[in-house]
Amino acid sequence: MSREEFQANILKKDPATIQTVISNHLASANMQQCFPLPKEYLEFSKYLEKKYRGIRWLPIDVPKIKFSNPEEFKRVWEEESIDSLRVATDVGEIDPGDDPILNATTDRVYPHFKNLFIYKVTEDVVGFPYTWKLSTHPIFQEIIDQVKTLLPFFSVFEMNIFESQLPIPPHFDQRFFFDYPTEFRVMIDDDNSQPTFYVIDTEYKELNFVDLPEDTNTFCWSNKTQLHGSTFFGNKKHILVIAGMLDLEKLDVILERSIEKYQYKLNYRLEL
Repeated sequence: MSREEFQANILKKDPATIQTVISNHLASANMQQCFPLPKEYLEFSKYLEKKYRGIRWLPIDVPKIKFSNPEEFKRVWEEESIDSLRVATDVGEIDPGDDPILNATTDRVYPHFKNLFIYKVTEDVVGFPYTWKLSTHPIFQEIIDQVKTLLPFFSVFEMNIFESQLPIPPHFDQRFFFDYPTEFRVMIDDDNSQPTFYVIDTEYKELNFVDLPEDTNTFCWSNKTQLHGSTFFGNKKHILVIAGMLDLEKLDVILERSIEKYQYKLNYRLEL
């Protein structure tokens, strides 16, 4: 199966392709938390898992996180971003064997995306098995400040920006694995005329594209119940990835608020 055929199957939500992707990943994924968590954190997580398992993806009710000078960002991006190739194995990569779907593309040979880290507090990066680069350009400070002010993180480890160059196959990230949203992304900009980022629910075996409303560009999903990936049509989009320790009480508040505002604007039925 070619990369183009695989993307075509994703676009038409082909049940056989979705089932194969889910089966392959669940059979090989080692869903171990990226580091040990306190007992109190795990206990509160059980409450959140019962409350929010039904979320596939969810817009977050915060103002748009954006650059005051988008054109300057694009200039800096073109100067500083790098092509990323996989240099280590993690839960996002599984042995393709002879499976045509898994052999449709490989990120060890073809860069799937460009990236640029804009914030990092550790010597290494958490769960990021690709070549990477850190920028210290001052333009990124306003994004860092907005994330820390608006989103429910107790501590942010790192932030990086992606620009897809190929379709991104569905995968898990090597971070946290809970039945409630732990993954937060910000769509900095997007030149596509239709949504390209999607999640696949591993229980219901359904694919949903992330179709953001006009008043926010931040969204979330569970890294345990959902695989995620992206189609690609040659257009640019920049996505901000945030990794950190969530403040679970603040997370509970912001999820409740976001559900109240967006529940009936989702492209799936949210059952809580």
